[in-house]
Amino acid sequence: MSDTITLTIRQFGEEQVEVDRAEYEAAKAAGTVDHYLDHDLSDLDTTSTVIEPDGRSYDPSMQPYGPVTFEVTSEHLTLLRAMHWRWDDCEFGAPAVDSKRPFGSSSGIVGDIADALGRDDYDPDNEDQDDELRGIYAETMTVLMIGLSCGSFEPGMYEQVGTSWKRVAE
Repeated sequence: MSDTITLTIRQFGEEQVEVDRAEYEAAKAAGTVDHYLDHDLSDLDTTSTVIEPDGRSYDPSMQPYGPVTFEVTSEHLTLLRAMHWRWDDCEFGAPAVDSKRPFGSSSGIVGDIADALGRDDYDPDNEDQDDELRGIYAETMTVLMIGLSCGSFEPGMYEQVGTSWKRVAE
């Protein structure tokens, strides 16, 4: 039987979630608590706070366990440029990408990613290719945060320092 703990999630009110202690601690160490809890909470976002059983709060959008490094590639930048950006005119408005059709087509997001990256060998039945392309696409959020934090979008290795990023000397 696994060792579970109950977390209180403060987001749009409070909700309690029971999770496996070891999996939660591993996600915390990896800085992926937001992704880990997405299985239980469909809308966990940067305004969420996790209250642990001992009463300590944890912000899943922060990485308190040392520096995180990330490599921005030319493929990440190509995908960001290929996205169909618009102004979302709700409330105060904000820049946005249509999450259903981020590249403007409704033929399939992974195929659109392959097209944008010039992957002529893309096979929709190849799960490894599919996972790789989905991974590059998922990383564009980190690339966007890095570019906005640093004031430029350039390939290279970056390190997270608190809530900011800096380019690592090569």
